[in-house]
Amino acid sequence: MGARDLLGDLAVAGIRVEVDGARLLVGPADRLTDRHRDELREHKAEVLALLTEPPRPFRLAPAAAAVAHADPWTADQIERFKTRVRRLLALGFTRTDDAEDLAEVLHLRDLHADHRVLCLECQHLAGTSATGWRCRNHRAARVGRDLPHELVTMAQDCPGFTTATRSTT
Repeated sequence: MGARDLLGDLAVAGIRVEVDGARLLVGPADRLTDRHRDELREHKAEVLALLTEPPRPFRLAPAAAAVAHADPWTADQIERFKTRVRRLLALGFTRTDDAEDLAEVLHLRDLHADHRVLCLECQHLAGTSATGWRCRNHRAARVGRDLPHELVTMAQDCPGFTTATRSTT
């Protein structure tokens, strides 16, 4: 059992796990079994890392990740993934993990032949994640000029969309 599985088991048992510095606060104690205690000791470092790592909002759920990686990626798919990561980093995503997670979401979209697009793939998008986003074609897109981060990273049908570069779609 790994740290993620252990945290899942504890949650199902109604046991909360919190971090206090380098310590784990686990309770209620009367719900802990000897197996839980042994597993917590064995995986303490992993559990601490999981609970203190920054959230990854674009990370695929395990079932979706299994679909995205069911077959080996072709050379073209790998190159498209790398190009997408580079573009996302250029658009101000400061964490490589976020850029890679979002590029993987786009790969899964391609596998499902989903026609929806992200503002991040559009030539009309201006700004960065740090400065904020603006749509330079907001009337045709039927959105406000200033775009919330959630909208920019959401798959959607956009009547004002124009592909930024051939390699990002």
